Amino acid sequence: MSVANQAEPVISQAELDAHRKRRRLFESLEGYAFVAPAMILITLFGIFPVFFTIFVSAHRWRIRRGDFLGIENYTDAVGNVLWIAAIIAAIVVLVFASRLIRSGNERVRSVRHTSGAVEVVKLIGGWLLVVVGLVAIILILPQIWAQGDDDMMDSLRVTVFYALGTVPIQLVFGLLLAVLLD
Repeated sequence: MSVANQAEPVISQAELDAHRKRRRLFESLEGYAFVAPAMILITLFGIFPVFFTIFVSAHRWRIRRGDFLGIENYTDAVGNVLWIAAIIAAIVVLVFASRLIRSGNERVRSVRHTSGAVEVVKLIGGWLLVVVGLVAIILILPQIWAQGDDDMMDSLRVTVFYALGTVPIQLVFGLLLAVLLD
């Protein structure tokens, strides 16, 4: 028997499509399998603590969970629920302003777009909203500081100093040391 007499198996289009579909599914599952350990670690050490902190802050918590308090802990800390609403409103204004600025920047950069007046108004309005939001936060914080719990405000001051002061300094020194040792 010669090689020329043997016929190659004929694969139908349906079988070929089914094979491609199985291959794509396998590749997708393989990708998820590679990403799964990182996602588990991020969820375990990043996302879960945030939600658990919110859960704990809504209860009277000593060694064991106590009564449900809702936002009572927050009102004790800042003095009034309206201050919390004002801070949230200022943050919402800042988020809206950033979206407005981003949409204005995208339109101004596009070559196909001919009229830029609307986008310039969006950019100016967005930056004005940024200023309004930041001024609102700057004006609200001293009011909260005056009415809130003194111990909580002192711990907030220390936390902000640590986050904005010491951590970046440590990063800079670490990077300098890495560059010097390279």
